[in-house]
Amino acid sequence: MKKVKIYTIKNCPQCQEAKKYFVSQSIDFEEIDLTDDKSAAQDLVQKTGFAAVPQIEIENQIIVGWDQEKVKDLTSN
Repeated sequence: MKKVKIYTIKNCPQCQEAKKYFVSQSIDFEEIDLTDDKSAAQDLVQKTGFAAVPQIEIENQIIVGWDQEKVKDLTSN
């Protein structure tokens, strides 16, 4: 199974939608909540160049924002 990480903040509707999708599809994921972790947030911006959430990392590929079709494509292979 592919390794999936999702970077989120509290009260983010798109983050919640993405997590619900992963659960509904039985996709295991690791959530990194950036709300109170400023160091992790800075690391993510340095890594991707974006401060937006959610950011979803699947096998070292980053999706900025919630794009169900991209997630589906990357997790179905």
